[in-house]
Amino acid sequence: MKTNYVLTDLDKLIVVLQEIQASHPDRVFVTGVTVGGSVSAPTKRKPNYSHKLEHVFSDELFTANGVSALLDGGGIYIAHIPRKHIMPDLLMENSST
Repeated sequence: MKTNYVLTDLDKLIVVLQEIQASHPDRVFVTGVTVGGSVSAPTKRKPNYSHKLEHVFSDELFTANGVSALLDGGGIYIAHIPRKHIMPDLLMENSST
């Protein structure tokens, strides 16, 4: 599983995005519109929460095959979750997780 970040400060988010950009200088950030998805809780076989989303991108966005473009790229999902649902020790202002 990849790293989860709990960021309570926009400046830290900018730093994370800058790190992603520095590690992949040939990529740009493109937002899609979320049009659906599903959520599942941990089970014995899958011990993590899962949030599967469907994003839609305009057909005018890509220069050629959009499927190849999406497969060659990567993605990040930034959830906007109320603080009351996050473990309090992860909300410490000095936390880097």
